[in-house]
Amino acid sequence: MNRIAAIANRIKKEKCIVADIGSDHAFLALEILKNKKVNKIYNIEINQKPLNMSINNTRKYAATNKVINVLNDGLKNWKYEKHFDYVVISGMGSNKIINIISNIDKDIRIDNFIIVSNSELDLLRKFLAENYLYFEYEETIYDRKYYYQLIHVTTNKTKNSLIAKTTNDYYFGIYNLKHKSLLFNKMLEQQLEFIKSNPVAIKYNKNIRHEMRLISDYFKKNI
Repeated sequence: MNRIAAIANRIKKEKCIVADIGSDHAFLALEILKNKKVNKIYNIEINQKPLNMSINNTRKYAATNKVINVLNDGLKNWKYEKHFDYVVISGMGSNKIINIISNIDKDIRIDNFIIVSNSELDLLRKFLAENYLYFEYEETIYDRKYYYQLIHVTTNKTKNSLIAKTTNDYYFGIYNLKHKSLLFNKMLEQQLEFIKSNPVAIKYNKNIRHEMRLISDYFKKNI
């Protein structure tokens, strides 16, 4: 499954209001509008050129007022909707995602974040946990020869909510640890093989050694 389809599958609520920060040609908007899930979606870009792509791709919906294309730095100094059912942040590194969430205006209410990243996921999950967000769902995605982690967190606790607290929770994802998938294991196997293929990094980089131990211990306990 590709990233867009995986994100769209997590948008469960009918007639919802969505913000897609860094909207990647408005592909998510087109997917969820096709399935009539959304009441309104904001495609948000910080630069004009990608925003123009979103405008062009959603032109047929312009008269419906269901798509609003906005040039803005995420939800910082935001002048529009003040409540979102879902905020989507995908296709960026974890540091950028953390920066975007940290700068959201305080008067905006958000029920769900759906985040997709493939870098420094332990740092991202730790940040989300420390900001009192509950882990609702996680999924490993393989798209265009890359692995990604979809992380769905909520601002309000539900019956499915999980709270991340430990190093393993942050590195692997607490949901992934409780609901292991074959694709998740395959991703870890490939990462471990990659680390082992670089003995110089293992010797001189303590973070790499730590990561290797985490993955090795995971397989000892789970396979």
